[in-house]
Amino acid sequence: MKKESKEKGLKKYRTLIILLILAGIGILFYFYSTTKSSAKKGNTNVDISEVSKLLSKDLDKSYPDTPREVIRTYNRIITCYYGAKISEEELTKLAKMAQGLMDDELLERNPFDVYYNNLKEDISTYKSEKKTISSFILANSYDVQYKTLEGKQYAMLDCIYYTKSSAGTSRTIQRFTLRKDEAGRWKILYWSLAENEKDE
Repeated sequence: MKKESKEKGLKKYRTLIILLILAGIGILFYFYSTTKSSAKKGNTNVDISEVSKLLSKDLDKSYPDTPREVIRTYNRIITCYYGAKISEEELTKLAKMAQGLMDDELLERNPFDVYYNNLKEDISTYKSEKKTISSFILANSYDVQYKTLEGKQYAMLDCIYYTKSSAGTSRTIQRFTLRKDEAGRWKILYWSLAENEKDE
């Protein structure tokens, strides 16, 4: 009788231990899946907050002071183009904001409709290649070159872009040329591959 009751007791303990282990595994799985989904939401929130920050900027009231800051703002915009999940309305606003950083001469050659259609094609290409701008590095302020030509002030600076895609990571160096307008604001006149990139 005692043996049987001991065996029944051991079976009960075994069953209880197995149930506790299963419950523990279930709790761990729940916390893992919750953490994973909140991390994904967190990434989206970063994108959304960056878009919101940019769209809350009023360039008429707080235009960037230096050529570097103009290109930094421009880069923040294009990073959102290719990396954030944004609506058509947000894309339109960001595109108008980007054009607000451009020189009148560039705008004449690149009216909004043309710029916007080209932009949408670029974004579509980036998406199909699973490509994003992972980071950018601006030239230091002491590396910015200033020139005066026919009474107009110009600034040239380089920016290194790192992009990620299904093919891997790549690097591109763009040289930006900006011109100061009549209101004293630095505006993007044009950009091209830097000379050392052309050589490669």
